[in-house]
Amino acid sequence: MTPRQKMVLEFIKSYWAENGYAPSYDNIKDGLGAKSKSSIAALIDRLERRGYITRIPRIARSIRVTKDGKAVTQGSAQSPETAGAKSDVPWAD
Repeated sequence: MTPRQKMVLEFIKSYWAENGYAPSYDNIKDGLGAKSKSSIAALIDRLERRGYITRIPRIARSIRVTKDGKAVTQGSAQSPETAGAKSDVPWAD
């Protein structure tokens, strides 16, 4: 994973934890200081191909972090930062 992909993945996890839903591409672009949504779209595509996230095509805010993205621990809804504590963040299985 590239440093920029890691930044995007961490931003998605953080946004989910703070807001209870996935960020939009604009949220990610603004949050990371990117110049265009197309650069964010390319990073999201790579993260999905590598299995770190899933999303539903043509559905806004459908990004979910997968187990490979380390957002789910042992089948429960926990982020790596809160392992051992219950979380209401709906990470993908």
